[in-house]
Amino acid sequence: MKKRKNIMKEERAKEIIKAALDVFASKGFNDATISDIAQKAGVADGTCYEYFESKEELLFSIPLEVMQEMIDGILLHLQGIKGAINKIRKYIWFYMNFFDKNKNYASIMLLQLKQNRKFLTAPAYKLIQAYTKIFVDIVSEGVNEGVIRSDINPKLIRDMLLGLVNHVTIRWLLTGKPESIMIFFEDIATLIISAISLQQKEKKETLYFIDNKFYSYSDNPDEDERLLFKKLNTIKVET
Repeated sequence: MKKRKNIMKEERAKEIIKAALDVFASKGFNDATISDIAQKAGVADGTCYEYFESKEELLFSIPLEVMQEMIDGILLHLQGIKGAINKIRKYIWFYMNFFDKNKNYASIMLLQLKQNRKFLTAPAYKLIQAYTKIFVDIVSEGVNEGVIRSDINPKLIRDMLLGLVNHVTIRWLLTGKPESIMIFFEDIATLIISAISLQQKEKKETLYFIDNKFYSYSDNPDEDERLLFKKLNTIKVET
C-alpha cells in the first residue's frame, strides 16, 4: 500500500513538472504563476507546494526529469555503433533531434535556465554534466583509436559543439525559422568532425614514364620501389 502511494506521488509530481514545462515555455518564468501551473496540471495551488517549495525549485526540477531521459536515450542509441567518428555523428544527431522534438524544453534550457547562476548548483546541472561527459569520452576514445587529434582538449571540442547547436537552436526559438533545426545537422556534424579528425597526410606523387607507361611514385615509397626507379632510366612528371 505504501509503495503504491509513493508511485502515485511520483506520478503526480511528474504531472506538475510537465505542466510547469508548458507554462514556463509559453509565459516565461517571471510571468508564470503557481496558479497557472496548478490549473494546467488539474490540481490545487496547495498541491504544487506539497511537492515543490517554490516556483524556482519547480523550474530546476524540469531538467532533472528530462536529462535522465536524454542520458538513457543517447546510451541506447550508441549501442552497436563502432568507431568514435560514427558515435560523434550519432551524438550530434541525438542532441539536435531531442531539441527539435521538444521545443518547450529547449526554450526553458536555453532561454531561461542558461542565464540562471543558481542553476549551476542545482542537482539537475550534474546530470547535464554527465550527459556532456559522454561526448568528451567519445572524443577521448577517438584519440585512442588514432582518428581524432590529440592536440585539442576534448572539453573544448564539447564546448564548440554545444555552442554551435545552442546558437542555431536559440535563433530557431526566437524566429520560428527554419521549420526544423535538423536542416543544420549535416553541416554541423561535418564541421565538427573535419575540425577534430586526423586527416590522412596528402602524399606528393611523381609520375614516371617507363616503357611507354606511366607509373605513380609517392614521396614515401617502399624499398623495392626506390630500387626500381633508381635503376631505370625514366622521364618524370611532377603532379
